[in-house]
Amino acid sequence: MAKRQQLVHSYFRTRSLFWHNLYQATGVFEVIHQERLGAIVNLVEKVTPRGSRVLDIGCGAGLVSALLAKRGYAVDAADPLPEMIELTREGATAANLERRVECLRADIQHLPFSDNSFEVCVAAGVLPWVESSERAVKEMRRVVKFGRHLILTTDNRWGLCWILDPFTNPVLKRFRDQAFGAFRKLDWPTRHLSVEFMSGTRFRDLLHSNGLRVLEHRTLGFGPFSFFRQEILSHAVGLRLHQRLQRLADSQMPLLRSLGAQHIWLAEKIT
Repeated sequence: MAKRQQLVHSYFRTRSLFWHNLYQATGVFEVIHQERLGAIVNLVEKVTPRGSRVLDIGCGAGLVSALLAKRGYAVDAADPLPEMIELTREGATAANLERRVECLRADIQHLPFSDNSFEVCVAAGVLPWVESSERAVKEMRRVVKFGRHLILTTDNRWGLCWILDPFTNPVLKRFRDQAFGAFRKLDWPTRHLSVEFMSGTRFRDLLHSNGLRVLEHRTLGFGPFSFFRQEILSHAVGLRLHQRLQRLADSQMPLLRSLGAQHIWLAEKIT
């Protein structure tokens, strides 16, 4: 396994309970992820009838899987980490959903499923962390039936909250990488774990080049706003700001509609 992927797994292994509790908290970051969860479930219900077989790859703590199972879907919940699989299994059992949720360890870049196995493949918050987004997209496309759907999220390179913080501003990325490289050469400790941020144009092209047509796309998440990773607004003010900006973005306000922190994609397999 590549060193970067080992670091990613270590990060999520030590923070598995954080991701489990995320959906009960009330901060800006947490609320944005709760809204993302609702948007994903709504998209699944929009494109395929209940009872369909759905793959939730990178299922994490299993919240997407549980909600889909409650709505009658047959869910394969897959994640490379046993800690996440156990949380998903525990949640399904506690909700009496174990018959509708099949849990297994799997890597999004090497899926252990036959071609054309699923009606829908969901990958929420996964692609920014993988070694190769293109390989992951190819695998998801392979296991989804022709004419059926992928629902994906990516981190937006041009998200407003990233632009306004020097630590995450995309224009300054080259200088940050050089600085972290210098620190590592000096054996100075750093906690730098790179996450892949993509522009909407780049990811749309990646989907198209792999036989997928974008049917719907939106950006989600305005905040939390920070300066050198330190939040600069109270939770209450930050939440009101996010909600106001999100309403404007959802109304297709020029420019702002493209500045959410995350992209949500609905794509159809056409080849």
